[in-house]
Amino acid sequence: MKSRPSYYFLFLVLLSCLPQVFSPLKAGPDLPSRIKVIIMADIHFSRQPRWQEKASRLFEKASSILEDKAGVSFEIIRFEIWKEEELTTLEEIAESIARNCEREGRTIVVALVGRPSLRSPLFGYSLFDEGIALVRLQTREEQTVKALLHELAHLFGAVHVAEPASVMDLWNRGEGLDELNLKIIRLFRDRTFESWRYPLSKDKIKEALYFYNEIASSLKALIKKWPTESKQFKPEIPNSIEDVFLCLARLELEERNYEKVWQTCEEALRVNPDSLEALNLMAIARRRQGRVDEAISLYKKILEKKPQEARVLYNLGIALGKKGELKLALEAYEKALELRPRMVEAMGNKAEILIRLGQEEEAEKILKKALSIRPDYALAMANLADIYFRREDYHLAGEMVNKALSCDPELSEAHNMRGKILHHEGKIEEAIKEFSLALELDPAQAKAAHNLGNCFLDLNRLPEARDYFQKALNLSPQMAEAYEGLGICLLLLKDIDGALMNLKRARELGLNTLALHLNLSTAFIMKKMWPEAAEAVKEALALDSNSALAWNNLGICALEQKDYEQAEKCFRRALLIEPENRQALTNLASLLVVLARWPEAAEYYLQLLKIAPEDAVSHNNLAYVYYQLKDYKKAWEHIQQALSLGLKVNPDFIEDVRKKVGK
Repeated sequence: MKSRPSYYFLFLVLLSCLPQVFSPLKAGPDLPSRIKVIIMADIHFSRQPRWQEKASRLFEKASSILEDKAGVSFEIIRFEIWKEEELTTLEEIAESIARNCEREGRTIVVALVGRPSLRSPLFGYSLFDEGIALVRLQTREEQTVKALLHELAHLFGAVHVAEPASVMDLWNRGEGLDELNLKIIRLFRDRTFESWRYPLSKDKIKEALYFYNEIASSLKALIKKWPTESKQFKPEIPNSIEDVFLCLARLELEERNYEKVWQTCEEALRVNPDSLEALNLMAIARRRQGRVDEAISLYKKILEKKPQEARVLYNLGIALGKKGELKLALEAYEKALELRPRMVEAMGNKAEILIRLGQEEEAEKILKKALSIRPDYALAMANLADIYFRREDYHLAGEMVNKALSCDPELSEAHNMRGKILHHEGKIEEAIKEFSLALELDPAQAKAAHNLGNCFLDLNRLPEARDYFQKALNLSPQMAEAYEGLGICLLLLKDIDGALMNLKRARELGLNTLALHLNLSTAFIMKKMWPEAAEAVKEALALDSNSALAWNNLGICALEQKDYEQAEKCFRRALLIEPENRQALTNLASLLVVLARWPEAAEYYLQLLKIAPEDAVSHNNLAYVYYQLKDYKKAWEHIQQALSLGLKVNPDFIEDVRKKVGK
């Protein structure tokens, strides 16, 4: 699950009339397709005669600068009016649009506000992730155009600078675009406005870091010149000075430089101690570092001040899910979706929690709804594949994974899911490649690490399996399945205490699988903890009364308690379910030896040797049974078989049988 923090760029327009000083960018064949635009207006703006024409003119004047100088082109596709008069700020209007406006593909929303009574000090506002820009209608048209250009530039990564000729100037002194912001806009110009995915490729992130650092350096130099008492906050600056530090922090998140995220957010808080977005990004960094409690504390601090913050609720859901608090995570996602019903990333994560809670049908409905909103939402496809995989519809699961990877070839979750399908098909080496790629694409992908552990467990490469299960737990300390896998691995490595500790932890975290209870019972048996072993077996049988291994283990518990009648019943029940179960055959034969029921014991040892002719211990034990039956010739034959297979047979027993057969 991945968080996508949002930016809230705010500014108050101060007017100036300075010439544009930059030459246009030449168009070329590599420029992206046009960005679709929905223009919205409130009732007040729409009351003007021919308001659509005026809106088009304002937008075209602002957007033409981006097209000429940065190669960003637009196409207006429709006009809409909203009627929510109770909204009092631009921020509330933006949230309402994000909640209600339906759009597809590479589309932005530009909203024009004409209501004079709006209680807001801002002249413009934008939501970076969602691609929404709002401006208030000004007395002079050029003022509105300038405000609109400013907000459109924010949608393509532009930040505030100390450049008198720039429309992004802290004091709004300019009308054009400064060179560094132009370079940034060119990097972002082909963004798709998918809120769940960062809009820059890895190579462009490096360039963006350089440009933002250049701007940050110039602003730091400016701040140093200010009197000490004014460094924290300068009310005479109409635009937020911290936005460049927030952009840097977000890029460092993508680069997984989490301490740098923290440092740049501290820079943002120095110039604006009230920056909630800085706290949000700091929380994401801490969560990805595995410091989940710190992250949750920061999210709650934000929500105390802004309880209606959908994206912070979404991020809180991720943190709670990592901590294993699934019901609380579900509540956080539901609150986020109440505020933003079309927030597909919250739908995807909510569905994942529902899958973990066993509510697959409800999860499927939510994922299909997300895809009806964004048909290219690859993560929803990957999660649907998981549901179909659990239903054992492997063909449909494979089809869904392929669709996901066609939409997003670098989606870690889809590669992880493809690995699970390959693993199921017995193609373990191919599965390992997919899981490894998933982990390379997202080093925080705990599921991929867990699945690699399962692959190496199947290959009996136990040290590698152990390391990957441990890696999964380092990434997700509440991952019950990884504790189970590590427990099984340690059980096979004969570290029974370590196995018990991890298997019990998996149970404490709510895992309730047949394999878990069976392995717990086996570990308890090996530690001779008979009451605990019996209890674990009963838990297994409650899940599957036809488990031969469970009945076998229950028989062992009864045998050790000298309840021979119950032990025999359990072993025979196991063999009714699985007639060739070697453990049950061995244990029943051994019990019959204890009970001196020699003919029956011989019968079961012979069955064992039909299944495993080279079982030296069974040859030895059958020799002893024949000795008791006074069939010394057969006893001698099976002693020889045991010796030829490398077993050290008791010398006194050998000598006694030798005498009986006259050897």
